[in-house]
Amino acid sequence: MSFSFGINNISRGNTYKDKPTGGTLPLYYKDKPNSFRPISHKKQRKLVMLLKGFIYSLILYTVYHFASTGNLNLFEFGFGGGIGSDNISKGATSWPAAQEEVKQAMLDSWHTYEKYGWGYDVYHPIKQQGENMGP
Repeated sequence: MSFSFGINNISRGNTYKDKPTGGTLPLYYKDKPNSFRPISHKKQRKLVMLLKGFIYSLILYTVYHFASTGNLNLFEFGFGGGIGSDNISKGATSWPAAQEEVKQAMLDSWHTYEKYGWGYDVYHPIKQQGENMGP
């Protein structure tokens, strides 16, 4: 007794290596991607927005930098202000006077600490009071 399931009658279907029938190209040739794809409009818009954001942040940083240093005259390059200028000639600093001011501020701070904060764990100089962290 022999069991035959009809294996010889099963069709293999249309494989990708079959010969083309007629004027069409085989399937394995049609599915290959093109070598050049233009950038989609969404990606192009995102890239442009990213570039604009980078440029705007550089401009904002530059303006902030010059505003914080006090040199807001951006258009004078090396003529008394802006980029490349040296601020030495604008005002000579009296170093002994500045040294005395720093000494006086430190002494005032120390005397206030001695009066209100000595012996406490935490000292609040604005409130001029001290407190212990534990009981």
